[in-house]
Amino acid sequence: MDKLLEIKLEIQEKRGREWLGMQPKTEKNLDHLMWYLDHPELHKNPELAEEIIELYYLSKATNFIKMEGIIRKLDQLSVTLGKAESAEKTAVVRAMGIEVNELKERLGDFLDSPAGTSLPESNQKALRTFKDYLNHPKLMIKPELFQRMLETYKEVKDNDFISMQAFNDMLNMLEIKLGPVPVEMEQEKEGVKQDEGPVCNNCSNVNRTTAKYCDNCGTKL
Repeated sequence: MDKLLEIKLEIQEKRGREWLGMQPKTEKNLDHLMWYLDHPELHKNPELAEEIIELYYLSKATNFIKMEGIIRKLDQLSVTLGKAESAEKTAVVRAMGIEVNELKERLGDFLDSPAGTSLPESNQKALRTFKDYLNHPKLMIKPELFQRMLETYKEVKDNDFISMQAFNDMLNMLEIKLGPVPVEMEQEKEGVKQDEGPVCNNCSNVNRTTAKYCDNCGTKL
């Protein structure tokens, strides 16, 4: 699968003279192709992977002027593997994944600090529930919801976590929109060892078994 990674890097970095003066539609098609290169089903199907590799290099030999083979294959992949997300959406999700992890780290450090442990037990519990929701598998497809979480957290933080009514209302809203905190997260808090989940092709992070997006970088798994 080294060739798949090589193609992905070429498309990500837009290396080579082939990209000079490229039509936006062609670039968009190649971005969609890159999305499929990360699809787990592709890595289970060596014949399909080889076909995509061959189509890519055939098209590259024409400076991506002849894209008919790739376009037909993209149409097939959209049916068999699902519709590709845009490069813009993928970038947004990846950036969000970084923000989520930074917030989890800051919140974890605070909860373990003297300031965090001195908070009322109910406030600590609310903050830990919030931290669990940052791990929720559905959150990565709801960037607007994450922004609301971030804004509410900043408000209560600026208030030294004294007034928590708006924060608790937000937690109730999260339960409605995302559902309860998954059982494995509760088990993790109690120290129960979890099976390792999928490994991210982008950053090699080992994720939770139920993760659909990388917990580290936000790449779709």
